[in-house]
Amino acid sequence: MRRSVLAVVLTAVAALFASLTVSPGAATPVAIAPGSTPDTGAFSVDPTTFTEGQSVKLAANFPNGVFTVTFFKRTGTDTWDSIGTDESNTSGNAYLTNYEVNGAQEVYARITTGPTGRTEVKKLNPTPKVEPSANPTGSLSVAPTVFTKDQLVKVQANFPDGVFNVTLSRKSGDIWIPVGTDESSAGGNAYFSNYKVKGGEELFAQKSNGETTEVDTLTPTVIDPVNFPETGTISIDPATKVYDGRSGTVLANFPNGIFDVTVYKKDGDEWVPVGHDETSTAGNAYITGVKFDGPQEFFALASTGDRTAVSTLTPTPPNDVTGGPKTLGNNVVYVTTDNGAMPVTKGVDYEGKAVLETGEVPTETFDLETIAVRGNSSATKAKKPYKLKFEDKQQPFGMKSDKTWILLANYGDWTLVRSMVAWDLGKMLEGLKWTPTSTFAELFLNGKYLGSYQMVESIKIDKNRVNVSKTTGQVIEIDPHWKEDGVPGFVGKSGLNYAFKDPDEFKTLDPDKCDEVTNPDCVDQEGLTAAKISAMKTKIRNFETVLYGADGTKDWSKIHYSTLAPQDDWQTYLDLNSAVDYYLSREFTKDHDANFYRSNFFYTNNVDPNSVDPSDPNDPDKLFLGPIWDFDRSAGACTSCSSTISEPTGWWMRGDGSSNHDTTKIHWYTRIIKDPRFLKALHDRWAAKKDVFAGVSAPGVSRAVTKLGGTDSYDLGKQVAANDRTRWEGYGTRYHARSSTYAGELTWLRNWYAARYTWMDKELVKTPPPIPE
Repeated sequence: MRRSVLAVVLTAVAALFASLTVSPGAATPVAIAPGSTPDTGAFSVDPTTFTEGQSVKLAANFPNGVFTVTFFKRTGTDTWDSIGTDESNTSGNAYLTNYEVNGAQEVYARITTGPTGRTEVKKLNPTPKVEPSANPTGSLSVAPTVFTKDQLVKVQANFPDGVFNVTLSRKSGDIWIPVGTDESSAGGNAYFSNYKVKGGEELFAQKSNGETTEVDTLTPTVIDPVNFPETGTISIDPATKVYDGRSGTVLANFPNGIFDVTVYKKDGDEWVPVGHDETSTAGNAYITGVKFDGPQEFFALASTGDRTAVSTLTPTPPNDVTGGPKTLGNNVVYVTTDNGAMPVTKGVDYEGKAVLETGEVPTETFDLETIAVRGNSSATKAKKPYKLKFEDKQQPFGMKSDKTWILLANYGDWTLVRSMVAWDLGKMLEGLKWTPTSTFAELFLNGKYLGSYQMVESIKIDKNRVNVSKTTGQVIEIDPHWKEDGVPGFVGKSGLNYAFKDPDEFKTLDPDKCDEVTNPDCVDQEGLTAAKISAMKTKIRNFETVLYGADGTKDWSKIHYSTLAPQDDWQTYLDLNSAVDYYLSREFTKDHDANFYRSNFFYTNNVDPNSVDPSDPNDPDKLFLGPIWDFDRSAGACTSCSSTISEPTGWWMRGDGSSNHDTTKIHWYTRIIKDPRFLKALHDRWAAKKDVFAGVSAPGVSRAVTKLGGTDSYDLGKQVAANDRTRWEGYGTRYHARSSTYAGELTWLRNWYAARYTWMDKELVKTPPPIPE
């Protein structure tokens, strides 16, 4: 039977794609030039500099998606040979490893099964092959002369006098690969520091005129102190104090002489090098930057073949400090940075150690992945706020397990308790799905007392925090500082600044180690993608268009709600209960930034703008306001701010906020508050919760003070406040105190909350306007 024309065509097409699917390294001539196919991807080579004959890694980077990618090499005017294929990962990246570059050539990659697309054409221009000369004019030397596998050494190329470029090359298979270039000194010497010894490799160096050194083979030694005579001693430099987890200086003492000295530390059954130095004429070597991690065995080996005694060196525990108040609260955090430096600048991360102490009982020493200054205006104050990230999840002072925590300084709040009062209030408002848990603790940083801090859960997506999908969820902060902080963000149609709070970093995956199918736990589900950012922008802008109207002038007091279609209703996109309770918590405390200037958060379970179901009033994919954050400038704390915020009377979030903030007249609530449906819900919620707000004044402040000391002791809380005030007395960057005593400051705050309740209760018992039908 004759086949149909269609069958013949399909067979031909299948044959074509079969010819493209070849194993890496196979060369099948296929006449597929880049042509006019859209250039949708990028092409890269690793390493970027390579020698003829060297094997490299080719990478084709396309937008997200899984598809077959074929790599091609030009072999003629219109002929391109397939040199291998790979299936991309979900991020659209495909790789061809161990591709041997034999001469200059042009390459590119194309999607051959899936969407149409190709990369740009990349020119591979290898440097010429190099070989050591049969008549070398120079020599190589290594310091230290005795080294182990994986040790960092300094390789020196020694030529006759002159200034020239020198390239160091390592033998790999049958070719020599360049590993570094340096300009020689006038004496003809070039240096290559921090070369990591692989073991048994051959090296040589070549001058820019072609002359070379001899070939030197690096042969590591298995270090064991029993193989060397003992003639010296080793100790922590007695002139310095080294805390556990910090880098310090080790002193090796030998008889007189000048020679290289390497310090070794016991790691399991092996001795590993941790630093080296040249001795003074007296035979003393000071090896700096040695990392201490509890008591460990050390010894030092000289290039003469002599060694010191093997000694256990014990650093000072992180919580062994001098100075500070005589009486501390129940909770104390001791932190040391590894390099001993104090974090004072935002954006600079430090590694370190931490010990948490409760009732003078310390925990074990915890590793800190990061301690860094955080915040915006608060980061510029004398008392810095910090972000702590532990290497492993911890439960500080009994809070829920996590790696990331914030240490709030509360520097602008003389009572130290305004944020605790606000968060205690937020936990009693069910419309706020999650309000951070916190506790108070005093902080010692590198042995220096820094006062009282509030250790609080950071805002991020997690089952114990903002409980939304890690794959599709997003937390957004309204914050004008997103650009300077290096965080993805955008300006909405309303003029508000939206910053991606969590996740706030793009996916950073190792495509050779991570695969959604075989190793799903390795995939960074929380990472940002361009598609996620685009979807979230659309979702917010769609909501803004409905809330403000296409021309920005929609007046919700004049809507006939009986005829309002769901897709035209702001409540379809923003959860009403969270909007009501978020408003009440921020308006009652009259926080300085509550007019959506910064530190205002909202989140969604799904960034997809089409995920919201207009027919479902309880759709989990809506936008939800919260969590509430940052109340150190609330309740009249800010004496340098607008006089209206200091008063317990008057609205703050209805367009009456700070005249210095460009968000005062444009934020969401300036429109929402005109909706009589929102006003009715607001009045109803106040009626149901007014007793909670009434209890904020005297009882709420007293409860917060009892927590200040880390116990239920009101007196210990006052003692911690006194410690903090003494520590920062005389610093002129704080607001003016409301009283000369702490007791007077608390009385002022209690009276402010009581007056605020009285005024809001008078306003919210009024009958709200009717809902137009």
